[in-house]
Amino acid sequence: MTSVPGEWTDDPVGGSGIRPFELRPLGGSAVLVDCGSPVRRRQLVALLEAELVGGRLPDVIDLVVGVQTVAVFLTSPVEVSAAMAALTSLIPRSVVTGSTVPGAVAGVTSDVVVPVVYDGDDLVEVADLLGLGVRDLVDWHTSQVWTCDLVGFLPGFGYLVGEHPRSVPRRTAPRTRIPAGSVALAGEWSGVYPGASPGGWQVIGRTALAMFDPHRQPPALLHAGVRVRFVEVSA
Repeated sequence: MTSVPGEWTDDPVGGSGIRPFELRPLGGSAVLVDCGSPVRRRQLVALLEAELVGGRLPDVIDLVVGVQTVAVFLTSPVEVSAAMAALTSLIPRSVVTGSTVPGAVAGVTSDVVVPVVYDGDDLVEVADLLGLGVRDLVDWHTSQVWTCDLVGFLPGFGYLVGEHPRSVPRRTAPRTRIPAGSVALAGEWSGVYPGASPGGWQVIGRTALAMFDPHRQPPALLHAGVRVRFVEVSA
């Protein structure tokens, strides 16, 4: 494992603000970069995408983004050492040039509009947790553009970051089943469950829009960079 110093922009405890990135081989032909936080991961991804567009990372064939990690997949196993060296040199630049918020992927221009009935089981509790009325919570959720930061957990489940984020704690006791189409909040994210699943997110509403359909092309409505608007509808 390789540690690379970098200046952290979201250090919650103050101090020096210097913590290492961690790099390690992933399988035989990939490198996993642990950035330590979503903010630092976004900064690094923004720089890596710019390098890819500029043709400066010819051995990189794919980036797979996690909440605070980036998996860099390469053309062959022999490129791993060279990639780790290249990433080590790029990382200090990411804290200066990278974005701290998710941005649209090149070529992605379409938005997804999600109609929502705001009658979720956790709606009142979430409003209380945030010090808002229910009407204020719905207005906050519908009055901003959300951007898909990454996709994971379930096929088509997008982690959406808003323009005016608020931190919502997960449920202390996860549910054994959350219905498909449930619109929920957790941490800084909003999301829509594409299928029935256990989960600990706070459910504030529901939509009839199919977020994932294996018979549709493309099957998933969301991928990184897609912009989303939630629109209130009646039951």
